[in-house]
Amino acid sequence: MADEVCEEIQAFLNKIVTTADQSTNMRKDLKKTIFQTVSTLRNLFTDLRGIIDQKSKLIIDKETQNNEVKAELAACRQVVEKARTETSTSRAEEPPGPGKRQVLPSRGSAPKLYSTVVSESTERKHRLSQRSKTNQPPELIENILKSKVKTTDINVGINSLRQLRDGRVLIATSTKKEMEKFGDEIRTKCEELEAKESKLSNTQHPIGNDGRQCRRNA
Repeated sequence: MADEVCEEIQAFLNKIVTTADQSTNMRKDLKKTIFQTVSTLRNLFTDLRGIIDQKSKLIIDKETQNNEVKAELAACRQVVEKARTETSTSRAEEPPGPGKRQVLPSRGSAPKLYSTVVSESTERKHRLSQRSKTNQPPELIENILKSKVKTTDINVGINSLRQLRDGRVLIATSTKKEMEKFGDEIRTKCEELEAKESKLSNTQHPIGNDGRQCRRNA
């Protein structure tokens, strides 16, 4: 657009010079003044065009720098967002710490915290007790069960899991079939444990998170 305007101005100046030059009635001193004025205007327009080109270059350079800064900011935002996502995912996958032990989940259900299971009703028909053959503590028995027995693979649901004062871990299922299937899986994969059907008496109570017995009203 600026080049077109400059060309038009130059064309008008040329026309003025041509008209003055072709005029036979115009005094020589007047023609000289016209020629000098046109020459001065040409020089001014040349200088003005140089200034415009310099300003345009500065504007283009600034726009380029701004685009580079915007690209860097966008890349930084992506890195920060990725780090946030990875942090959230790692926290969601982080296993519960001490005092928040999980119970083996049933198919299609999320793992339950030990404290949640203990708070649920303990009056179940079908119970399976696990005892270590080498007198290991109940906490180790739980870890062995969770690492070797996957309830989702055998389609068994766990209603409750409790530690007994005598060192056993008691697991309750909804049906006798699930209890038997779970017991067979333990005998196959956990040679260090002894699993058998159990009947919980009123004098036996689970151990709480603080190591004390948890008593419930009958």
